[in-house]
Amino acid sequence: MSDETSTVSLSKRLSRHLRPRTRLARLRLDRTPLPGFIAITDRVHALDQVMAESLRPVTLHALRLLLGVLFVWFGGLKVIGHSPVAGLIAQTLPFGHDHLVLVLLGTAELGLGALLLSGAFLRLALLAVGLHLAGTFSTFAMAPALMFSDSNPLLLTADGEFVAKNSVLIAAALVLITHASPGTANSSVPMPENPIEAPETQAPLERRLPED
Repeated sequence: MSDETSTVSLSKRLSRHLRPRTRLARLRLDRTPLPGFIAITDRVHALDQVMAESLRPVTLHALRLLLGVLFVWFGGLKVIGHSPVAGLIAQTLPFGHDHLVLVLLGTAELGLGALLLSGAFLRLALLAVGLHLAGTFSTFAMAPALMFSDSNPLLLTADGEFVAKNSVLIAAALVLITHASPGTANSSVPMPENPIEAPETQAPLERRLPED
C-alpha cells in the first residue's frame, strides 16, 4: 500500500473517531439552537413588540406631563416658603433678598410647569426648562462644601444627589424637544403601522421590483 493511500485511510479512521456520536453533541458542534429555545425566543420577541407598540403612543405625553407636574410642585413649594432647598439656593445665589429670589424662582417654575402641562409654546418651554436645570449645576462651583463629603468629588451629599439627578431631567427635556411640534401639545411623532408603507422605504422597494 502506498504512503498516500495509507494517509487517506488513517485520516478517515480519525474522522470517524472524532465525529459526534449523539444528536445533542452534533447540535452543540453545529451551534444549532434547540427547537424549544427557538419557540421561547419567538414568544419573548413577540411580547417585546406588543409592549413597545402599546407604550409608544403614550410615553412622550406621559414624560411631558410628569415633567410639568414636577415643576408645578417644586415651584409651588418655593412660592409658599416650604422648599427643602431654600438654604441651598440662598448660598448659590448670594444676592438680593433670599425670600424674594426663592419666590421668583418658584414663580418661574410654576409658569414653566403650566406650559408643559398645557403644551403651549412647547419647544420654547422645554428649552427654558433645560437651561433652568443646567443652571442648578452652578451649586457645584458656588457651594462645593454642600455638594461633596470631605471634599471628595465621588462622595455626593444629599444636596449633591438632588442636583446631579437634574441631568436626567435635562435629558428628558431634550428628548421632548426633538419630538415636539412647535406651539402645540403634540409631542409625539406619528409612526406608520407598517414600515413598508413609509415613503422613504417605498422608493427603494419600487426600484428593486422587476419590470414587467
